[in-house]
Parts: sequence; C-alpha cells; structure tokens
Amino acid sequence: MTKIILASTSKARQYLLKKAGITNFEVKKPLFDEEGAKDQIKTWPIKDQALFLAENKGKQISQNFPSYYVISSDQICSLEDQIIHKSKNQNDAINILTKLNGKTHIQNNATCLFLNGKLLIKHFSPVSLTMKSLTLQQITNYVTKDHPIGCAGAYKFESHGKNLFIKIDGNQDAIIGMDLTKILPIITK
Repeated sequence: MTKIILASTSKARQYLLKKAGITNFEVKKPLFDEEGAKDQIKTWPIKDQALFLAENKGKQISQNFPSYYVISSDQICSLEDQIIHKSKNQNDAINILTKLNGKTHIQNNATCLFLNGKLLIKHFSPVSLTMKSLTLQQITNYVTKDHPIGCAGAYKFESHGKNLFIKIDGNQDAIIGMDLTKILPIITK
C-alpha cells in the first residue's frame, strides 16, 4: 500500500482521515507561503483561490516525497462573495459570528491528491450553511464553550458549532476541513 502524507498540521483534517479509516499517515507542514500568495490572488474568484492554495500546499511535499500520496486542502469562508477571515481572538470570533448570524454563508473547500509530484485530483466542494438567528449572549456562550479561534467562519462544526445552523447543503466533512469523497477510492485500493 502506498504511504500517505497529509500536507497539513490541522487536527480537524487529521480527525477526518482517521474517521475515514486512514490511520497510518504522516503529517507534514506545507512550506508554501500561503499568506504571501493570498495577496497575489485576492482578486480571483473564491473557488480559484481555494483550489490554488490547496494545490500549492501539496505540490512541493509531493515533489520531495514522490512515492507517497499527498493530500492537501484549503478552506475559505465567504458571505455574499466576501471572504470571512479566520478569527484571531475571542472578540474577533464573536464579531464574525455576529456578521454570519441569521444569514447563509459558504464554506469553500478545495482538496487535492498528488503522487510522484503529479496532481491526480483537484476537487472543489462548496457547502452552504444557514445560521440560526442568535442573541449576542448565545454567540458569546458558544465562543466561550468551543473557543473557535483560527477556524474558518469562527466555529468548530465538528464540536458544538454544528448546533449553530438550521440548514446545511453539502458535504459536512468539507465544513470541518476536507472533502475526501473523490480521494478515498484511490488511496484505499
């Protein structure tokens, strides 16, 4: 069986691989300058940004480890075609959730699979989420409970964050951080 590298240090993405039955994998932090690239591509459509970032996170690792499957992913939260950046602290998380409150937003997930330095799969999985109308106190209580700092959309869907929504349309694993539906059939052969 071909060895697997997850090109991410995200605990949520590691959880998703394990949940899918993939327990024997290595974790490598991408060397790609994501923040620098975001400035260069900020005028692109959000779908193209997510795909570009996911692809570039995995490309170099695959070139350095050619006999491994390399899985890379990126997540961009958007509201009305505007990017919602990850929360930096508790107040920022409350402000983001207040902005999303009662509205429908999109988690734009891109996931790639490489082998021998070559891109095998590049998959885009947008998920539409409609948040309940919550009071400021309910939002504050949620942030205190789940501490979703650094999360796309300022919530942890895999924890208590799923309770914030009244409607979800799309792959729930993509909300957490990675849609493996196109990749699993290849890496589990």
